[in-house]
Amino acid sequence: MTLLVEKYRPQDLESMVGLHLNFDIDDAMPHLLLFGPPGTGKTTLARVIVKKLNCDYIILNSSDERGIDTIREKVKTFASTKSKDSNIKVCILDECDALTSSAQDSLRNLMEQYSSNCRFVLTCNYVSRVIDPLQSRCIKIDFSNINKEDIIERLEFICSQENIPYEIEALSKIVDRTGSDIRSAINKIEELKSGVLLSKLSNETKLAELVFKQLREKNFVMARQTYLDAHIDAEQFLKDLYDVTYASTENIEYKKQAILDIADTYKFLQQVAWKEILIEAILIKLMR
Repeated sequence: MTLLVEKYRPQDLESMVGLHLNFDIDDAMPHLLLFGPPGTGKTTLARVIVKKLNCDYIILNSSDERGIDTIREKVKTFASTKSKDSNIKVCILDECDALTSSAQDSLRNLMEQYSSNCRFVLTCNYVSRVIDPLQSRCIKIDFSNINKEDIIERLEFICSQENIPYEIEALSKIVDRTGSDIRSAINKIEELKSGVLLSKLSNETKLAELVFKQLREKNFVMARQTYLDAHIDAEQFLKDLYDVTYASTENIEYKKQAILDIADTYKFLQQVAWKEILIEAILIKLMR
């Protein structure tokens, strides 16, 4: 059975949520830098572009192949050759913010040298980690502030197509929790296929409340086990924990330090394979 997130992945520009391009997708297309949180459609847009152009293309994940050798060998080899039909080629570098500084410098030169026959589409979560010379060579498209109503409309469409009962308030709450991350929102619809109802969502925020209560009682072992038993998404748990901490009766100095600690944990969450260690560390800090 096909997952909803794959079944409803946009196949054309018209299906992209909240996207408004001010240039044409053709051989005169500029280099692009697509940035924003995970799950917002950056890689999907890159794939839609190559499909629309019907061109030769290569996709490299920069977090796996982040060194200068990848740029010099794979990227240069691809970009320096002409396509069989003389159209432009497209090189997609996913998560380019993971490239080393030397790799980004080398990429900058290739973008200039082979711009006549190759376009580069770069995607990243953190645009601040992309060097200015690369940014200046691209049209930048921000995926971080997709309109909430547009996302809800897409979720409504999916629920209607799949005959999933839903409440509009529940869809709104999902988007409040997932932000611009449409992928996470659709995965939540998948999880609640029997009915996307507000009553099912309200129980989730109670987990962070319970964990926080156990921490304030200095019961780290219980708080840790409560979190692990819930099998909740780590990123969402941190968001809930932030809300619970800020709404608590703790003094303002505690809240300020807690927010800084949660922010530090959130910053590194996408960079580690074992997220439980980070979560346990923040639980200890909040308990103190």
